[in-house]
Amino acid sequence: MAEGDGLRELVTAELKKDGVMRELKKRAGLRARTDWDMKDLLAEALSRVIDPDDMPWDPSKEFVGHVTFAIRHSWYRRTHLKSEEAEVFDGGVAQENTGLDQPPVDQQVERARLLDVHRTLGDRLIDRLPASSRPRQLFELLSREDLTPSETATRLDCTVAEVHAAEKQVKYYGTLVKDEWEVAEERRMSALRERARQSKKEGAS
Repeated sequence: MAEGDGLRELVTAELKKDGVMRELKKRAGLRARTDWDMKDLLAEALSRVIDPDDMPWDPSKEFVGHVTFAIRHSWYRRTHLKSEEAEVFDGGVAQENTGLDQPPVDQQVERARLLDVHRTLGDRLIDRLPASSRPRQLFELLSREDLTPSETATRLDCTVAEVHAAEKQVKYYGTLVKDEWEVAEERRMSALRERARQSKKEGAS
């Protein structure tokens, strides 16, 4: 059995335990604006804890706490990258007592693509933030923990005003990274469309 399949089975078993899914929905709901956002955020977090290369759950650790950490991490990246909301599907991991039932294949593929985009943008943002700078310290800290501005200031040994200033810089660089990705993606899609037109033209001749 592949490592990912083993994790999926372990996570499914945890989700079927009484009250677990209800508690996770509650925690995701603290950061989501709508019920749809809550389901999408929770689905993303669960997809990450069953991925051996992302934020895999260690069965020796408390399950709900680990998923909550994944929820916070996913929410923070979404917020500070100003990423567009993905199309949300109803079902699968977001439903009570259904384990990890899978949505249609086309939705799985699209969701995997969107999650990969989010992670890519997050990695690029980290690379753009100067090493040891306040914005980078802030991003890395709040990717791990959910803190208030006052708590963040204490941890970073700075003032709340400096925290807010660093947040603005993170959002600024996040917007730049996202805009650059969108331009590159549009160029890629244009090239694909042009190749498709050429192939169609050659096939008709």
